[in-house]
Amino acid sequence: MDKDLMEELGLMVTDSQLDYIDTLLDQAGGVLEDYTDTPLEELSKDEASDIIDELKGELGYD
Repeated sequence: MDKDLMEELGLMVTDSQLDYIDTLLDQAGGVLEDYTDTPLEELSKDEASDIIDELKGELGYD
């Protein structure tokens, strides 16, 4: 799906998700590339949610 269309439909990652991913990556000592090949600004909400869930699991937040 086209990125512009995804933005219009509200399917792109939110700023709060980006901030949370950054925080979790800092806590885990990881980098985004460990979890996805997609650039941060091109993540969908679903991809961001999956990364957040994975990081939370690694940090024992589940």
